[in-house]
Amino acid sequence: MNKKGFAVTGIIYSILILFLILVFSVLSILGSRKLVLDKLKNDVANKLNNEVEAPTIIYKDAILDGNDPVLDNGLIPVVYDVDKWVVADVSKAWYDYTSKQWANAIIVNANKKADYIAGTAVLEEDVLAYMVWVPRYEYHFDTNKIGTDKNKPGAIDIKFTKSSTATSGYIMHPAFTFDNKQLNGLWVGKFETTGTVEKPTIKPNNVSLTNQNVSTQFNTAQIFNTYGLTNADSHMMKNTEWGAVAYLTQSIYGRCVSETSCEEVTINNINTDMASSYAGSITGCAGDTVSAGMVRSATCPDTNKYQTLKGMKASTTGNITGIYDMSGGTYEYVMGNFNKTIGNSGFSGMPAAKYFDLYTISTSINGDATNAENTNGFYGDDANFTNVDKPWFMRGGNYAYFGIAGIFAFYNYTGEGYGNFGFRITFTNLTLK
Repeated sequence: MNKKGFAVTGIIYSILILFLILVFSVLSILGSRKLVLDKLKNDVANKLNNEVEAPTIIYKDAILDGNDPVLDNGLIPVVYDVDKWVVADVSKAWYDYTSKQWANAIIVNANKKADYIAGTAVLEEDVLAYMVWVPRYEYHFDTNKIGTDKNKPGAIDIKFTKSSTATSGYIMHPAFTFDNKQLNGLWVGKFETTGTVEKPTIKPNNVSLTNQNVSTQFNTAQIFNTYGLTNADSHMMKNTEWGAVAYLTQSIYGRCVSETSCEEVTINNINTDMASSYAGSITGCAGDTVSAGMVRSATCPDTNKYQTLKGMKASTTGNITGIYDMSGGTYEYVMGNFNKTIGNSGFSGMPAAKYFDLYTISTSINGDATNAENTNGFYGDDANFTNVDKPWFMRGGNYAYFGIAGIFAFYNYTGEGYGNFGFRITFTNLTLK
């Protein structure tokens, strides 16, 4: 082949190579655009079906203006990242109560604990319990903020504090005194108690543990002390401890969007029994509306699970960092008792005084979210005080309570167990002030 032939051949090859490069470039651009379009299409579909994953939480470099979470050796700090829980790096800000981002922690099976270092994704099968930190605070009822309409109450004025005495005009919440000692805060079960009598858990999307009388619930709660906790006292939630969560929820750190405007916690309206009204609920589930009617289902709809935008409406913060099942779900027995009356609780004698709140015909306790500070009837919630015939408090209403279930609801009963009576766990960390 002569030089002219080589030149022509070279030109042809060059044109061919340029053509191939052009084709691959076009295909690459089209492929990229297809991915973008597919994502947009999926986002639109998800929004239409309300199946949007919970957003990534951005934790600000802010320190709580009071008592930071006390991490017992058995507790692992976690944050929610896009679609999963991961172990928090505690050298960085991993909670921010001013932005309604409450601190969360987990307990895992003992043989798995060493695997959970900062940044590790949490495997649901390893988790025994999810807990949320309620920091020590003092509070004040400002009538200009609370207002007079109980159906639309405003914010309770809350100040986080490290002091053992309250500021003038404020009340130190009684839940932060345990066994005559001052506490930094409380770890509260994120969901109603789940699992079994022998191995209780605190997990989402599980059937709540029911059909126990109060004494059995009390004993079951203390099993968590065998799960690797070294400095905490695990016990059945007291009535004042429920009140501590309720008051924090009814503040600018919880469900209040301003000092005078607050959102009600959405009901968990799932009844797991297809025929009976005496059954457990599915933890972490939310109704379609604040006071939705009961739904009989063995599972929580995907669009209503705790990590969805609709599901988060059932938390104390309106986001995934809050506490769930405090409106509806099952009735929750708490350790609040009338005049040391055992009733049908199963106790042979009352437990140690530190584990229950005592009421008489003339007593009401500040901070318990019942009658003392006129919070009874907030949001139209049910309000029935204990008495000698029904000496035990229950809180939150249940899945069939529609508009009268809620975080301020309280009820009385004998202490016996039923299929729709559950309970909640509190860890009183004994790293004391």
